[in-house]
Amino acid sequence: ALACRPPGLRLTQVFETLVEGYADRPALGQRARELVTDDRTGRTSVRLASQFDTMSYRELWNRVRAIATAWHHDSEHPTIAGDVVVTIGFASADYLVVDMVCAYLGLVTVPLQHNAPASRLRPIIEECEPRIVAVSAEYLDLAVESLLTTPTVAQVTVFDYQPGVDEHRENFERATARLRDAVAHVVVTTVDDVVDCGSRLPIEPPYAGESDERLAAILYTSGSTGAPKGVMYTEAMVEI
Repeated sequence: ALACRPPGLRLTQVFETLVEGYADRPALGQRARELVTDDRTGRTSVRLASQFDTMSYRELWNRVRAIATAWHHDSEHPTIAGDVVVTIGFASADYLVVDMVCAYLGLVTVPLQHNAPASRLRPIIEECEPRIVAVSAEYLDLAVESLLTTPTVAQVTVFDYQPGVDEHRENFERATARLRDAVAHVVVTTVDDVVDCGSRLPIEPPYAGESDERLAAILYTSGSTGAPKGVMYTEAMVEI
């Protein structure tokens, strides 16, 4: 941990230092998921198990680099430093991975409330003009409804997606069909597919341009007393 403290170390360099020092140690843990089929309805859902699945620092970093590589080298809509990524979902390992990818590429992350209505999220998305919307499978309908009026969105990346779960698969198919009919240029994919794509490409090096005063995140208020307002965080503020 002391190796992460030298002044001038950039956020991605902090991540890399931790990975080098703790490569094979568990970095993240979350409750294991079991697929359960209802005998009466025949539908399959997820049940939380008592044990935890863990991911090592090395596995975490490999996942981050694969997504960063795939996003940056996308043949149709490559991301560049300063692009905005909106996230809609509940805290999970994949949610953190997406956040770290944004730091890796010098992107701006904008986390939005998963329990807010589309009418509240839509003007925020229009204002920040994201390139990518990353959303958990559970909230795909909300994300699609919220982004339809924003032409800058090129990709919807779905995390925490399990194709064996009927609700997840139906949400994915419905989102794909709706976006194909409404805004054909938006690609719907999953985090696992993006990782698979990026793993087959030469690794994109982390972004190191500008300074740690670059815009790294925008956190919007709930808007309970008026229109939501965004608070801008620099990379230096995020490091603290």
